[in-house]
Amino acid sequence: AGKIGDEEYFNAVKNRTMALNLPVDFKTDLSRTEIESLLKTSLFFINPKYCEHFGIATLEALRAGCLPFVHQSGGSVEIIPAPELQYTNA
Repeated sequence: AGKIGDEEYFNAVKNRTMALNLPVDFKTDLSRTEIESLLKTSLFFINPKYCEHFGIATLEALRAGCLPFVHQSGGSVEIIPAPELQYTNA
């Protein structure tokens, strides 16, 4: 869920997901209310952003009750110091 920053990359990810028949639902351009509702009904949150500066999305997910998984770089690791919840690759 989120904004599309790179249309070509988004389409590649979406096409790959469909080719692998993965149960993924892409949600784009959601309102603030829709994002909060989605987070409140989710168990997990994966922040895929490499070198996330501040980790605001991670904080929002935590506030909504999600268990976050974050890339082992940037500001998110300061918020989520547990190595079990950090990753370096898929």
